[in-house]
Order: sequence, then structure tokens, then C-alpha cells
Amino acid sequence: MIGPMLRFGGGWLIAMIASIQLINLEKFFLPRYVSVQALAHYSIAFTFANMTTMFSWALTQSLIPAFSVMTGQKKKREFDALFERGIRLNLILLPPTVMFLFVVAKPFFTIWAGPEFGQEFVALLRAARRTFFNILSLVAYSTLTATGRSDLWRNYIV
Repeated sequence: MIGPMLRFGGGWLIAMIASIQLINLEKFFLPRYVSVQALAHYSIAFTFANMTTMFSWALTQSLIPAFSVMTGQKKKREFDALFERGIRLNLILLPPTVMFLFVVAKPFFTIWAGPEFGQEFVALLRAARRTFFNILSLVAYSTLTATGRSDLWRNYIV
């Protein structure tokens, strides 16, 4: 059982370890090369930008089992329709959410954390831009995981 389990989940495990390291790597370098203050601005902006991913991650939790059930040839049409709906839903909901963050960021941070953080709202825009592409990839990630192709994640990373 260990061999099949490693083949199915090994790529996912490696991808998650690499993801954790990559997500936190800049937080190590910012205080070292810029300042602790820059880390504070970036960390708050990054946290708020990542809040936009909550809906997509929740969607992923239900998509993986749904895609797993539809992996056979008999349900290919349903599989394709679900994949298309997932992508379409992300494309419809994500741009207004990101635009809302763009418009609200500076006044919100100025009121919430003070004028210094309000001036540094550009960090939020950068973090939100990166998060946008991450959210779009979650439906494809769910598809690959559900169909047992987590080895593709390992091949991509290694």
C-alpha cells in the first residue's frame, strides 16, 4: 500500500513543502535586506490579499471528491461541465474582488492601521496580483489531484 500511496500523494507532498517554503521565503529576506518595517507592510498586505483565496480553496475541497467520482469515460461530459463551471466561477467572481481591493486598500489601511500603512498599499496590489494567478490554478489543481495525476506536480517541481 505504501508504493501506491506515495505515487498518488508523493507529488502533492513535495509540492506543498515547496509551496510553504516559497510563500515564506520573501518574509525571510525583507527584514535582512530592506527593513522590519517593510516586512510589516508586506505581511499585512499579503494576508489581506490571501483572503481572496478562501472561496477558491473552499471550492477546491468539494471539487476534488466530485472530480474523483466523475473520472470514468461514462461521466466525461459531466466532468468537463464541472471543470468549465469552476473556471468560469473563478473568472466571474475574482476580478470584481481584486478590483474592490484595489479601490478600498489605501483608505482602509489608512483608517485601520494609520497613514504609514495607507501609503504602503502598493504592497497589497502586488500581493493581490500574484494571488489572482494562484486562484485561477486551483480548479486545474483539483482536476489533477482527483484524477490521480499528482505525479505531475512532482515532475514540475523537481
